[in-house]
Order: sequence, then C-alpha cells, then structure tokens
Amino acid sequence: MPIDIVTEPVGDNRLIGCFVEPCDNASAGLDLYDLTDCPRQKLGGYSIINLDRRPGRKLKVEGSRDLVNPAGSITELV
Repeated sequence: MPIDIVTEPVGDNRLIGCFVEPCDNASAGLDLYDLTDCPRQKLGGYSIINLDRRPGRKLKVEGSRDLVNPAGSITELV
C-alpha cells in the first residue's frame, strides 16, 4: 500500500494526487485525484495518506469507506 507524504491544504488550495502508469494505447496514462477531503494521519508538520489502487483506476483511502475516482478533466479540480 503506497504511503504519500502530503502538505496540508491552505485556504482554497486543493490537494491533488497524480498517478502515472503504463497503458495500452500510449506510453503512459495520467490520473489526477482530488485528495483534499481524504482522511490523513497528521504528524509533526506533515501528513500521510495511505492509498490502495483498486480496479477501474479508483483509490481506496485508509480511514474512508468511499473510493476516490480520478477526475474526468482538469477543470473538475479548479
């Protein structure tokens, strides 16, 4: 299970995760995820989010029952 060290979102800033992996019709596929509201462990000055990739390009975030879907477009993230 990957563990990502993240900064805390401030004000209107969003916390975006970017995952790159090989895909069939291109050299790499890029998925963007809005992780702003995901539960995280707060440590001294930083946080961690435990992520598990699930089928269908979804993420399971430790501490949450919901799966996180990739954004359909960059405009969904702003």
